[in-house]
Amino acid sequence: AFGENGIGEASVAEILWPDSEADAARNSLKTTIHRLRHMLGRVDAVRVHDRTVSLDGSCCWVDAWEVRKLLVTVAEPGVRRARLRDGIALYQGQLFEAHEGSWLLSARQELQQCVREAASELGRYSERMEEWGAAIDVYEKGLAVDEFAEELYRRLMVCHEQLGHH
Repeated sequence: AFGENGIGEASVAEILWPDSEADAARNSLKTTIHRLRHMLGRVDAVRVHDRTVSLDGSCCWVDAWEVRKLLVTVAEPGVRRARLRDGIALYQGQLFEAHEGSWLLSARQELQQCVREAASELGRYSERMEEWGAAIDVYEKGLAVDEFAEELYRRLMVCHEQLGHH
């Protein structure tokens, strides 16, 4: 959720063990990092540096990171459209959907915004090409991410009107 830049050890401990004393939480974090490295089979998978914990992006693939990379990378128009399609397709729903916590809110919202903006951009391209069905599909995917995205509803209505679906 916090990306390759990571998060401070104290913050992780507070998030995972909010009812524990600081020393107990810190010890739990050290044990958990050791176990995670063992489970992943790589000591370098989890980095701890300057009291910050992160996953190493060179040996850990994280779908949310890949979605962001695909959706925000500047590229030549043809490549950009392909990346937008791939990023939207890769997005599998709300980040850590089964979990609650204020610490997740900004990461969830950022990812949703990326997908919503990508759907808007890709849909508008499809409209310019008069590919109404493709535009409808991408707008509907964007609305599945954010059911309150008014702009996507407006564009969806334009596409349906173009197809005679009044």
